[in-house]
Amino acid sequence: MIVNDPKFPGLEGVKSPVSFNEEWYSLKDFTPDLHVILTLDTQGMKGEWLSARALSDDLARMQGKGRVFFTAMGDRPENWKNEFFVNVLGGGIRWAIGDASAQMD
Repeated sequence: MIVNDPKFPGLEGVKSPVSFNEEWYSLKDFTPDLHVILTLDTQGMKGEWLSARALSDDLARMQGKGRVFFTAMGDRPENWKNEFFVNVLGGGIRWAIGDASAQMD
């Protein structure tokens, strides 16, 4: 995974890229004001679907006065004990409830 925002809560001190085994989702048609936190490094992957979609794993955005955090991680039960995942999830939750700040593009 590529760390796009190393200052986002939960990612402080994390060096990119990060090796993480997960079931990945291909997302497309993003809202233009999304703040991308992590993306999937597709180097070495093959398939026509790669050219048509951006593989983004963690996103944040403001919705009016509210905050939206999305992660596609968490499908594999063993990842709920993974320090990287737990820190990213906790940071996203802290940001979403206003207990942490982040520089949003």
